[in-house]
Amino acid sequence: MKEFFKSYTSFTRTERMGLVALLAILLVLIAVRATMHLWVKPETNALQQQKLVAAWNAYKSEEQTNISKNYYKSDSTKTSERSAAIAAKPDAYKEDNKAVHKFQADEVKSTLFPFDPNTLDSAGFRRLGLREKTTAILLHWRNKGKIFRRKEELKKVYTLTPEEYERLEPYIRIKD
Repeated sequence: MKEFFKSYTSFTRTERMGLVALLAILLVLIAVRATMHLWVKPETNALQQQKLVAAWNAYKSEEQTNISKNYYKSDSTKTSERSAAIAAKPDAYKEDNKAVHKFQADEVKSTLFPFDPNTLDSAGFRRLGLREKTTAILLHWRNKGKIFRRKEELKKVYTLTPEEYERLEPYIRIKD
């Protein structure tokens, strides 16, 4: 039994030397990591450090004044300020106060012309009046292997509004 146990736990001379070398490398790496802060100093720019500290202090003081200003306002004042902010940004809300999606907010000038969505480049999509997001989605689909076989497949582009599709639909020419 002793021989059986010894055969699984003993090392040859080469294996022992390899283990010693591995442990020595490991100890050197641990020592280097532990003492690196003593012999490697990061470069510090005093002027840049002062600017960062000043910017941080200005930010913190501005944040404190905003908190103290809003803390003592009544709820009715806060509500009226919120409704004034909504009125100042009419493109952010519809008349019935439902939020409009971000991709519907930006307006793009357009020139309509017959096009094939399988071959048109990004400049062509932009000339048609499509937003950057919609153009990027269409090009990404094509790069992944999407081929438009029918006009109606363009409706699947979630950033393409139904109004935009209706405007573009007569000009879509898909080649077989």
